[in-house]
Amino acid sequence: MRQSDFSVAAIELLTELAPKYVWWKPPQESLDYPQQLLASVMDLGSFEDAALLRNLVPDEFLRVALQQAEPGQFRPRSWTYWHLMLNGLVDAQVPAEPVRTFRHLASEGIGYGVIQQEPSALTVVTQPGRVLLSFFGDIHFGSILDPVLSDDELLVAASLL
Repeated sequence: MRQSDFSVAAIELLTELAPKYVWWKPPQESLDYPQQLLASVMDLGSFEDAALLRNLVPDEFLRVALQQAEPGQFRPRSWTYWHLMLNGLVDAQVPAEPVRTFRHLASEGIGYGVIQQEPSALTVVTQPGRVLLSFFGDIHFGSILDPVLSDDELLVAASLL
């Protein structure tokens, strides 16, 4: 799915919604990654914004946003809602949400251990003395500080405290 696949009206809507739902990127950059933008609106969007999305973006594109979802992009309630709305699936039929893993670390020869894994939290420690990472989802209190880009420009941290 590319920006050029969308109608002019859909691009205008997504450009308007981008700063609200993918605040850490400029709107044009968000449009370069439509799956992320669609998933953010589908998960965090108000009823009004979701209705506008449904009217201007083909259901096929919204299904792709679900199918290509990365771990943590949808909260359980949104995940179930959109599977019901787009695919007619009820609770028992809804596929499991994507799960964060760090299997690639082992393939690179880096030892790691998962010390916490729950539906909305994952904490991983690498070899002793190296790195401890925690990822959380389903947090409803908003941001505390502006997002920070790492020096190598590979990671956006919600805020550093």
